[in-house]
Amino acid sequence: MFAQPIQSLLSTVVAADGAPQGGGLMDLLFPLAIVFLIFWFLVIRPSSRERKEREMKVRNIEKHDKVITNAGIYGTVVGLDDETVTLRVDDKNNVRIRFARAAIWQVNPTKAEVEKAATGKG
Repeated sequence: MFAQPIQSLLSTVVAADGAPQGGGLMDLLFPLAIVFLIFWFLVIRPSSRERKEREMKVRNIEKHDKVITNAGIYGTVVGLDDETVTLRVDDKNNVRIRFARAAIWQVNPTKAEVEKAATGKG
């Protein structure tokens, strides 16, 4: 009674040679590899490039550079150490705050660097 429907179900799942229908492992891995490559080129690679550029700028900070911290504090570098940066955040009251170098998010170019880039010298 139940043998006929089960046998017809098994015949649709299993091909004549005994292998499952629908391909093998390669048919499953190829689309996944393509999706991973697309994800790599669109998401991972650009973000790692930006991170490397930012780390290079933070390593090369000099006095009088204008920076922005992770907390959104704008300041001018007045002191440097191996692990810390001292920023002047208020010119009128001469307020200075010391930050870890890792807290520097963005380094803005000085006026001299902007002029040098505009004239093409350098």
